Amino acid sequence: MKKTGIVNRISSRELLNPFITSAFLILSFLILSPVYNYSHAADVVKHEVKLEDRQIYFEAVGVLTPKTVTTLSSKVMGMITGFNKREGDEVSSAEVIITIDDAEINADMAALEAGVAEIASNRIELEKNLALAETGKSSAAAQLDLASSTYQRIKTLYQSKTIAVQEFDKAEAAYKMASSKMSEAKAQIEVIISRRAQIDAKEKQLMANIQKMKRMKEYTVVNSPIDGRITARQTEVGMLASPGMPLVTVEDYKNMLFSAVVPEQIINNIKINDQVKVIVDVIQDQVFMGEVCEISPTGDVMTHTFTVKIALHHDPRLKSGMYARGLFDKHTVKKISIPSDFIVKRGQIFMVYTSEKDFKYIRPGASYGNLTEVLSGLNPGEVIIKK
Repeated sequence: MKKTGIVNRISSRELLNPFITSAFLILSFLILSPVYNYSHAADVVKHEVKLEDRQIYFEAVGVLTPKTVTTLSSKVMGMITGFNKREGDEVSSAEVIITIDDAEINADMAALEAGVAEIASNRIELEKNLALAETGKSSAAAQLDLASSTYQRIKTLYQSKTIAVQEFDKAEAAYKMASSKMSEAKAQIEVIISRRAQIDAKEKQLMANIQKMKRMKEYTVVNSPIDGRITARQTEVGMLASPGMPLVTVEDYKNMLFSAVVPEQIINNIKINDQVKVIVDVIQDQVFMGEVCEISPTGDVMTHTFTVKIALHHDPRLKSGMYARGLFDKHTVKKISIPSDFIVKRGQIFMVYTSEKDFKYIRPGASYGNLTEVLSGLNPGEVIIKK
């Protein structure tokens, strides 16, 4: 019986131990909790959940392209004697980039100019011959007038049987000879005039060839047509340039375009001058605003997409060929969005704290800058805190 009493007393003490321990913990918590709350109350960051207007966008992908890309080609044949720029160098409009040997063109130009000088000399001689021919024609005309009047007088006398037939024959022969000389003088003048016309035509041809040579000489100096930057060199000094051969590529990097591929479902909602948000993935924390400047009137028959070009303001970080995404406005809806840093992730679970101890599970949606859309789990008016 004594043993039984001892066991009962021990069992009662053991049973009381958990209650004593729990009471001690609760008392400690009540004593320390005011200190904890006071020390951290100022650090709690709160956010009230609200329904806010949110733009719904359609995202289109594409690449950045310069507004103008020019590949300069050779228009003449010759050795490249100078190339003043490398890839990445900036150029201004009309600045010399490449020079081509023009020795052959200069030789052809000298030959043409010699031909023009020869024509000038021939023209002087021709004008002298024309003056002599005009004088000969005047003399022949005077002789013809004299021979004609003499012939008519002799003919009248011959018909009246006053003179012998020999006199009539002599006067007739003189008249015919004067007429022949007059015809020769006219023919000579016509030949000289024809020759002058040929000289004039040859001179025009030579002058046209000289103008052509001058243009070809200008083509031996290749200038940049725009302000821009060298992006590719297709040739080097010492290489032989030929007509149509690409030499260098220049792009207008200060006027960049975003070429977006847009499906046919929304193409009719896009208008010229619409504002578009452009996101370049390699440039963090930056959204560029652009303006629609060109809409392709025809689409791709295979993919049923259209190309839309958006003009961007100059930014030295934007480079041709970069991948980008454009956000086109569709409509406005009421949505709940909260700061992204209020969301706590535990594996595949997302939650937000409504107090130091309480939390709610949420289903997040798309992120826009530092805000994240909440699809479910929160209601307007609730207050969440940042942990």
